[in-house]
Amino acid sequence: MLQEQARRQEEQAHRQEEQARRQEEQIRQLKEQLQSGQEEQARRQEEQMLLMKDLHATFGKEIREVKDRVAQHNNRLSETETRIEEHETRINHVNNRVDNVMADVKKTLNDLKLGDGTTGPVVATAPSLRGFKVPPFDGTSSWSAYKIQFEAAMEANGWNKSQATTALTLGLRDQALTVLEALGKKVIYELLQIYYAHLEHVFRAQLKDRVQRSNENLQQWALEVEKMVRKAYQSVPALIEGNLVNIHRRHPRS
Repeated sequence: MLQEQARRQEEQAHRQEEQARRQEEQIRQLKEQLQSGQEEQARRQEEQMLLMKDLHATFGKEIREVKDRVAQHNNRLSETETRIEEHETRINHVNNRVDNVMADVKKTLNDLKLGDGTTGPVVATAPSLRGFKVPPFDGTSSWSAYKIQFEAAMEANGWNKSQATTALTLGLRDQALTVLEALGKKVIYELLQIYYAHLEHVFRAQLKDRVQRSNENLQQWALEVEKMVRKAYQSVPALIEGNLVNIHRRHPRS
C-alpha cells in the first residue's frame, strides 16, 4: 500500500513537472512571438518614418521649386506692368504733344487769311501747263526748296490763291498728306509753310552739337556741316552764305 501510494505520488509529481515544463515552453514561445512582433512592428515603423522623411523632402523640394517659379513669374509680371506703364506714359506724352501741335495749327489756320478770295476751277489732277507738273511733296525733303519749285509752277501757270491751294493739296504725299488728314480742312499754302518751318530749329540745335566723328575725315565732316547749315537757315539765305564762308575758311576742301 505504501509503495503504491508512493508510486502514485511520484507519477503525479512527474505529471506536474511535465505540465510546468510545457507552461514554461509556452511562456517562452509567447515571449519570443511577442518580441518578434515588437521587432517587426518597430522595423515597419522605422520604414514608415524613413518613407515619410523621403516624401517630406521630395514635396518640400517641389514646393520650393513651385514657389521659385511663382516668384519669377511675379517678377516678370511686375516688370511687364512697369514697361506697360512706361509705354502708357510715353504715349500720353506724345498725345499731349500732338494735341498741343494740333491746337497751334488749328489756331494758325483760323488766323490766316485766304488772300484775294477769288475762286477757280477745282481740277481732278495736279494742274499743269505746257507739260510742266507740280512736283510732289512728302514732308521729308526741304520745304524751302519745294517752295521755290512750287512758286515757279504757280507763276508759270498763272494760278490764283484757290488754284494754288488745290494744286498744293493734290501734290501732297505720305507724311505731308497725313498732316492734311489730321487737320480735317484744306491745307493752305501759308499753313504748310508754318508747319514745316520748325524743322529749321531742329537742324540748328543739331548743328550746335555736330562734331567730327571718328570714321570721317575733315572734308567729309565739313560737307555734312554744310548740308546742315543749308537746312538750318533755309529761310535766311544770307546767313547760309555767311556760315558757309566761315566753314570754308576754317576747313578748306582739298
